[in-house]
Amino acid sequence: MLIQAYVDESGGKGQGAVFVFSAMIGASVLWSKFSDKWNAILDESPSIGYFKMNEAAKLNGEFKRFSPFQRDEKVKKLCRLIGNGALIELHSMVKLDDFNATFGKTAPKPLTDPYFFPFHVIIMAIAYQLLDVGHKEPFEIFFDEHVIFGPRAKAWYPFVRAMADEDIRAIMPVEPYFRSDTDTLPLQAADLTAWLHRRENNEGLGEFSWVQDALYGLAQSDLSHDFTFERMKGIIDQSYTAKIDENVIQAYKDAFNDDWPPRKRK
Repeated sequence: MLIQAYVDESGGKGQGAVFVFSAMIGASVLWSKFSDKWNAILDESPSIGYFKMNEAAKLNGEFKRFSPFQRDEKVKKLCRLIGNGALIELHSMVKLDDFNATFGKTAPKPLTDPYFFPFHVIIMAIAYQLLDVGHKEPFEIFFDEHVIFGPRAKAWYPFVRAMADEDIRAIMPVEPYFRSDTDTLPLQAADLTAWLHRRENNEGLGEFSWVQDALYGLAQSDLSHDFTFERMKGIIDQSYTAKIDENVIQAYKDAFNDDWPPRKRK
């Protein structure tokens, strides 16, 4: 059975206290039915062409013609579809002040941007989640497009994958894919949950406190995680003594056409 994960991010430098990746995980056969049902809700009057929770919250974009009541009714229907019991949500959250004091301060590029590190960590976490439930086949993963950081993070994926333990590496994706969230409907579901985590850790949910209840059937992975100062500092300290084996070095050489230690790249 092919498993697919759809991942969207929320936040970033200058955009609040946290940066979040949220992944929605499910069987490929279920995602097809999910997309049909999601699209049907979008088409219900008053209709929208696509869903972004930030636009819903601010009543702009696709929601500019909506009253608060109409907005809430549309979002509730989408939340109930997400919470149908067939999906798992897994998120990776970075506290930006702690990131700036650790990775942002001492790590080399591209680790200095909060997008890069949790991008790779959430792929690894999904692999562990699937391994825990007995899944042994490679899964597919789709991220929302990010013109700047997406290609940079993907370029390092073969190197990061080579660092994983053999059993985890066996089920990790061959490569991560990027899609537009205006066209790929499961990414719109991930947009909602990513927004929810970010909003909860910034100003609080406030008038949207009902969203969590509306998602009551959505399973939450025990492998979701927050990266605090202590955890990120520990990762950096451990990296100074970590041994890099030949498979990892070869993956770096293949990915960047460079030697190890790097000669062409800083």
